[in-house]
Amino acid sequence: MGLTAETGGGSGEVLLRWTQNPEPDVVSYIVLRATTPGGSLTQIGTVSRLEVTQFQYVPFVDSQATVAYYRVRAVDSAGQEGPKSTEVCGAAPGFSC
Repeated sequence: MGLTAETGGGSGEVLLRWTQNPEPDVVSYIVLRATTPGGSLTQIGTVSRLEVTQFQYVPFVDSQATVAYYRVRAVDSAGQEGPKSTEVCGAAPGFSC
């Protein structure tokens, strides 16, 4: 999925973006966060396919983390979850991975 995490603005954000899954039956994406590399994941949001298309540059903003490790997984119209993306580290302004 090409997940990337970038430092956001001065309000302490991590900006996440990824490319759409090419399968036509994907309806949404689950955004997951861990506090340590390879750590236990917590779902922090869901983004619709339409939102990823409309907000290609930044489909998801995490304003609750300083340094975190993220993964995304696609969900199809039958509710089946695809594999998790590769883990990426993201850091809010003033922090680093």
